[in-house]
Amino acid sequence: MNTAIFELRMAQLGIHNPDDFTIGMIYDILTEQSNDNEKYAVLADQDDIDAFLGK
Repeated sequence: MNTAIFELRMAQLGIHNPDDFTIGMIYDILTEQSNDNEKYAVLADQDDIDAFLGK
């Protein structure tokens, strides 16, 4: 991703002061935004999380 595309993506996210974010944070936000419309066949519930954490 070049600088122009990166700045375009920040503008699309509404980020106008990049000093408040690291590059990694912006990449994470972009990833989460692309996952917003994804439909998952199985979603974890609290019991699944508790089992995963060994509670």
